[in-house]
Amino acid sequence: MSRGGLDNNFWQSSAIKYQLELGKSWVKAQYNLAENNENAELFELYVGSSYDALSLHIGGASMSDKTAGDIDSTYFEATAEYALTDKGVVGITYAYNKDKNKVNSTKEESDGFHLGAKYKVASKTSVYGGAQFINGKKEAADITNLYLGAEYMFAKWARTYVEYNFNDTDGQDDVNNLAIGARVYW
Repeated sequence: MSRGGLDNNFWQSSAIKYQLELGKSWVKAQYNLAENNENAELFELYVGSSYDALSLHIGGASMSDKTAGDIDSTYFEATAEYALTDKGVVGITYAYNKDKNKVNSTKEESDGFHLGAKYKVASKTSVYGGAQFINGKKEAADITNLYLGAEYMFAKWARTYVEYNFNDTDGQDDVNNLAIGARVYW
């Protein structure tokens, strides 16, 4: 299943961003200029707040991509996270996505449920896991994606990890993946 232009246009080079923080609540908005259809036109709006150990946010995006065709994408999500003291977090997300390709008159829609957790087992080591269930509508595929991993933070700016992933997508062979790697933040 493709998420249309939202996947292909992650980097928005002509974006105007706005962020407002009010104590434990926030609003974030972004508008990406199309610039004579050289970029995808994208508008995103998210709002969120925290109450003790519970954090909530909702938001969505609307995009019109005429850079390599004519695709309209709409996305909405709502997330709740609960902090497990200072040791970890568990979260659940509902996401809706619709892509409409006006050139070949196709449309894909999906509903997704995502559950994830991360737990600190030692001062610099965490384990994490999650499950994603995506219900594709009409011709869009149903997807089950499961992952489990461990992460070691050897510096504030770098981590190593090992992760296992299982993916079951309708109409395709099941996939098992194992990843060993490093992340660097700057």
